[in-house]
This record gives sequence, C-alpha cells and structure tokens, in this order.
Amino acid sequence: MSKIKITNINMVNGLNTLAVLAGAKLPIKISYAVKKNIEIIARELKTYDDEKAILIDRFGQKDEEGNLKTEGNKCFIDDVEGFNKEITELNNIENEVDFYDISLDSLLNSNVELTTVELTSIEFLLK
Repeated sequence: MSKIKITNINMVNGLNTLAVLAGAKLPIKISYAVKKNIEIIARELKTYDDEKAILIDRFGQKDEEGNLKTEGNKCFIDDVEGFNKEITELNNIENEVDFYDISLDSLLNSNVELTTVELTSIEFLLK
C-alpha cells in the first residue's frame, strides 16, 4: 500500500478505469488490488458526491414546485459560470489516501488492453 495525495477528479477518472479492469480476467494480485481500490475510492468519493449534489441543487434550474429540471441524466444550470467555478474547486481538492499498488509489469503482461487515457488515469496506482 502507498499513501498518495490525489485530487477528487483524479479519483473519479481512476474509478472509471478500475471498473473496466474489474470486468477483465486478471492475475489474482491485480484483481484483488483493483477491487480494494474501487472500495477505497468509492468510500472517499461519498463526500465528493454529496457536495456535488449540493452544488447541482444550488445552481440547478427549478420547476414551479422547486424540483430540479432534468432531462434524462442532464440537469439545467442557471449560473453556469458560478457552478463551473465551484465544481472546479471541488474537483481539485486533494485527499491523502492509502491505495493498493498495482504492478505495471503484471498489468502489461495480462490480457488487458488499456488506452493511453485509461493507463494515465490509474498511473497513481502503478508501481
């Protein structure tokens, strides 16, 4: 395990790639580390998700009954500039988190193919 300083947005991006890896056939050590890191990130992002929901509620357009106006997974923002400023600040908050290391050599020798973007998103876990 390694203690790492990481921003909220980097955890969000890393979680997406870890979800891809969780669905792949991997060596047991990598599989274990992937699953443990998913649990750790999900726990860390709980507060992030709560705060993001507060921002969406604060800046989101409301209907006559005070409910957020949505269309599918999309909501409409009244003050886009204000929302973007706040969400950027939230995204850039640093956390100090213990993660399970993933062997880069083992990952490269597995049957998993990752894009450069995916590999970069979990770079903080690779040793």
